Amino acid sequence: MTQPLISICIPAYRWKTISDALNSIVKQFDWKIDDKIEIIVCDDDSPDWIKQIIQKNFLDKYNNIKYYKHEKNMGLQYNLAAATSFATWKYLWLLCDDDCLTSFSLKHTIEIIEKTNFDLLLANWHFSPSVEDIIKEWKNTYKEYVGIEPIIEYMYDKRNTYQDLVVYFQFYSIIVVKNSYRKESLSHFDKDFIYDNIFPQDIIIYSHLKNKKTIIPDGIFVLWRTMNESYKANKKFITDFEITMDIIEEKNNLKDNKKWKVLKKRVISWRSKTLRLWMILRFFRIDYKNNKFWYN
Repeated sequence: MTQPLISICIPAYRWKTISDALNSIVKQFDWKIDDKIEIIVCDDDSPDWIKQIIQKNFLDKYNNIKYYKHEKNMGLQYNLAAATSFATWKYLWLLCDDDCLTSFSLKHTIEIIEKTNFDLLLANWHFSPSVEDIIKEWKNTYKEYVGIEPIIEYMYDKRNTYQDLVVYFQFYSIIVVKNSYRKESLSHFDKDFIYDNIFPQDIIIYSHLKNKKTIIPDGIFVLWRTMNESYKANKKFITDFEITMDIIEEKNNLKDNKKWKVLKKRVISWRSKTLRLWMILRFFRIDYKNNKFWYN
């Protein structure tokens, strides 16, 4: 009997791109892995046409997709917690409804699970879907770390821009985590605090990594849709981000870790100083990497 492995949890709200996210998953069923995957869509009271799209294109075709809808809008943090609460399989993949997975990501993740039985996987990511053209031949290689200190070393040595660092501490689509580990970590926090923080997944997952096994694959597993509405120009966004970094530091005894201090300073500084620039770019629909305007 095939062992159920990954619950892909998608907290959804309004985005038409939910179809892109779901398609990026179901297209991988050609690898004959659909019996190892379940997809959980938790709809935060979107308009009815969202459910109609999901029903017609996915629920009627695939029996491993589950759909839940709140009767009123609960907010991202609550919806994320609700989506993960429905997951019963060994691992959770937390996927935003406006991001996509690359064409081999699930197959490679399953292979890594079967080889390593990791606690946490931090997937590499890229901005553009065009990357698919250059990654099809990549081998499934990865680096393995135990505890948070080696991950800090990796981030300190390998990440070349502040933006890359920020992604590790805010982007939940790159996180694949063992369900039992997430529940264990969650038990250490007050639920009201978790629901009120913009980065609950970071606090839960990064705060108890001692003796836990983390995998960072070399290949690109996630395609990040830039300029989305996760960038909010408000003080709570900045404040919660700083609180999150402080909690990670406290729980992992990183106060005297010199490289952590450098990373923390860079990450918070980058986030604080450029948030409004992100909002301006998004307002004008500018592709800041390629210096082009978006017309879609």
